[in-house]
Amino acid sequence: MCQSALDEYHNTGKGEFVNYVDLPNLLIDYIIPDHFDVPVGPEEAQNINEVCTVYSKGSHNRDKEWKEDSQTKRLNASNKIVRASETWLLPVFNAMEEGEGQKQFMNSPK
Repeated sequence: MCQSALDEYHNTGKGEFVNYVDLPNLLIDYIIPDHFDVPVGPEEAQNINEVCTVYSKGSHNRDKEWKEDSQTKRLNASNKIVRASETWLLPVFNAMEEGEGQKQFMNSPK
């Protein structure tokens, strides 16, 4: 899926790669106002910040507070999963992070 997204970006030049660690500020400061050309005022920014504090995966989790869990998942992953991720996902992720379709300011502090 990640490789398909990168390929599509190369073929069309459309879209943005966004690392979730840059959210919600990137939504407020760039994606919504510049990419979608929709203004974001103080009330919208507050709503976005509130929504981004709630876990979004699966309807059974929608009332839970969002917590960073990447490190825990990584520590609990089997060696096979880690090797497969490093083989097939990491190169594509790195290409996305290195600016292949990502705006330069996405990883820089505001």
